[in-house]
Order: sequence, then C-alpha cells, then structure tokens
Amino acid sequence: MTKSKTEPIPPFKAEDILVALLQRALSDKRAEAYPISDWQIEDGRKPTLTGESIYLRRPDAQPLVDAGLLHYEDNGTIHWHLTVLGVQEAAKLVPGGIPALDLKGLLTKVFDLAYFVDTDESGEPAIPFVWDQGDPASKLVLVLGENAGGKSFFRRIIRELTRIARVNDMGKHIPAGPFPVAEMVHLSMEGRTGGGFASSCVYGTEGWLSTGANSAHTITKGIETLQGRGHRTVAYWDEPDIGMSNGCAAGAGVTLRTFVESPSLLVQAIFVTTHSVPLAWQLTTGLTHKPHYVYLGSMTPPATLADWFVAQQSPVPVSPEALHETGNRRFLRIRDILNRKD
Repeated sequence: MTKSKTEPIPPFKAEDILVALLQRALSDKRAEAYPISDWQIEDGRKPTLTGESIYLRRPDAQPLVDAGLLHYEDNGTIHWHLTVLGVQEAAKLVPGGIPALDLKGLLTKVFDLAYFVDTDESGEPAIPFVWDQGDPASKLVLVLGENAGGKSFFRRIIRELTRIARVNDMGKHIPAGPFPVAEMVHLSMEGRTGGGFASSCVYGTEGWLSTGANSAHTITKGIETLQGRGHRTVAYWDEPDIGMSNGCAAGAGVTLRTFVESPSLLVQAIFVTTHSVPLAWQLTTGLTHKPHYVYLGSMTPPATLADWFVAQQSPVPVSPEALHETGNRRFLRIRDILNRKD
C-alpha cells in the first residue's frame, strides 16, 4: 500500500501570521468596520494579505498557526507576541496604526436624533440636552443630569451606534452601527440588579460586602478588564458611586482620573454618569484634556461643568411624585418616537 506524499508546508513570514492573528483578534465574531489595511506594522508598511497568509494549513487540514495572541504596552506602543509552531515571534503596533473612534462625530450623531431634536407643543424635546465639547484629544464624556433625565436611554443609544455586525439568536444579520467598536464594556444598575453568578462576579454581592465596597470593586474590576482587552473598546460607567460616602466617591474619582489619563491604547472612549459631586470633581480636576460635558433632562441646564458644580451647592428639591410624573412623561415621549413608522 503506497503512502500518499506529504505536501510541503508553504513558506510564510512571521509578519504575515501576526497580521492574520491581529485580524482574527479584532474581527473573529466581532466584525469590525475597519479593514486590516488600516493597521500598520512598526516600520509603517501596509501589510497585504493573501489567502495563504490567513489560511495556512498543514496537509491534515489543521491550522498552522497557534490561536493565542498576547499583548502588553510600553511607552505608548502595543507589543504583540504569538507562537508559530512553538517558536515565539514578536512585533509592535504603533499608536498611529490604531483606527480611532470619532468621538465628536458619535456625539454629534446622537444629538441629531429625534429624541433630542423634535419638540412638542411647548417646544421641549423628549430629552433636552446641553453638550459642551471637550478637547479633540479627550476620550472622557461626563454625562450628568437629574433623575429621569434620559441618561440610561442615552447609554443605550451609544451602545447601538457603536455595535458591531452580528447574527442574533434567530439567525438574522444585524448590521454594524455607524461607529462600530468591538465591545462596549458597560457597568450599570441594569447589570447590577440582574442577579445570578455572572453578575456577582462583576458587581459583587451584598451578602458579605457593603454596597459601597461593591461599587469600588466594580470600578477596579472594570479598569482591569479594559486594560486586558485585545480589541477596541468603549467603557461606560453608569453611576459607579452607588452607596459610596463622599470620601470614597472622591477616591473613586481619583482612580478613574488616573485611568482616563493613561488608558489602554485600545480604549476608544470612556463615559461616566454620576450624581456625585466629589467623584466628578476628582475625576475632572487637573485633567490634561478638557472632557466632553453632557447634561440631560432640563430646559434650563447648567451650560458647563463649572456651572454644574455651582448649581450643586443649592439643589432644587424634587418630590417623589414629581419625579414619577417626569419619568412617565419622558418614557411616553421616547416611546412615541420609537413607534414612528417613518
């Protein structure tokens, strides 16, 4: 019985494998809108991919390339390490090669939506807003406003506009949003109240930790998660200060400010919603770049972050009944827009 000849393994460059793995890390089940040609290897050359460089296989049809891909950062450069047939190779990706999220464009798109533009008979939109633009280099968006102002709905809009293309559980293709990013890491009351083992791993459990301690865990765990991601992300903390004293909230602001000043290169934007003056003060004081300031839910809002800090010194009382009425009215306005056929 004659054995079939073993086909030779085609030659390849480690750089080709690196680029292929980069593509897999960013696109496998998380389809990005950016083609691989937008990425640059350290010397600035645009890599060209062929079928052989992506789908190199052994004669037995097993993948030639190890699926593992590790990275770390050093002085603003991402270092990628991979293993090819047991031999470790390394390469670098310079910051200029990472396609950046157009944060100003994203926020402009949000505030052009009907929820913020179309007015009723009194001249009020479903969600009144003010947006004081930050520096172009800023990744931080501070989202403020009274209860029932539309902040949680705003978060859902950001999630939809930055979603990647996917196939849902029914097999239907869901197209990418206009500003796709591989993942939105959002930490909010919505997830916190979901219950279950997964929720307790992220948010902790009040069975043995205080509410404030669980909130602190959410902040540190969120930062750890974001720093470890190997793809582009948007971070969204929705009221991370729940249950915290003023001192602990201030400390959380310091921690978040440190992260904002030196995030992973792959973190494209950082949204923080809060009612805490100490957290907001520590988060924004001394930042290198002026953050974006968004205030939702009022026709007479503080125009700037500085104005908001002043306004918090003499808050206007809002009764539970008035809050319920405001929330119900806003819900109905948003629902009417969602149900439009045009």
